[in-house]
Amino acid sequence: MNELVDNAYQVLEKLRLMIKEQNKLFFEIGGTLKMFRDTGLFRELGDGGYDTFPSFIASGELGIAKSTAQAYITLYEFWIEEKGYSLEVLSEIPYDKLRMVLPSAREAKTDNEVSELFNKAKVLSRSDLLIELGKSETGKSKFKTVILQLCEKCGGYKYSEGIIQCFCKN
Repeated sequence: MNELVDNAYQVLEKLRLMIKEQNKLFFEIGGTLKMFRDTGLFRELGDGGYDTFPSFIASGELGIAKSTAQAYITLYEFWIEEKGYSLEVLSEIPYDKLRMVLPSAREAKTDNEVSELFNKAKVLSRSDLLIELGKSETGKSKFKTVILQLCEKCGGYKYSEGIIQCFCKN
């Protein structure tokens, strides 16, 4: 039984290392995409090249969506170029959590505020991070609760605030 426990911990450690490497790769991809975009190397590919970076991404050469490419580049530019975090430090935090805090980090007025957001992304679970990001400086939620009703006829919605997006007007 002890051998099974040892094996389980070895596999767990291997998974942790692989995920850390994956987190690092997100930023390496972002940096490479940015260089590819900024140098215009995409113009040299394809039959006569691509006119724009978005047209290159849309071509399917890489198999990623334009929004994914933009997310990679945006995170790379903010966390590495603008804020100076190293790949090693960034690899400790899942990419999606750094993406979750990005809008708040961009609005932060000081590097200390950015650092606090970074640390929250590092230690909080995704659900706790979402809750934390939804709070204002007073500790109260920034969001207002509304009731959403689904129209059974057309599939549109009616909100408790009176905003109607119901196509059959019921």
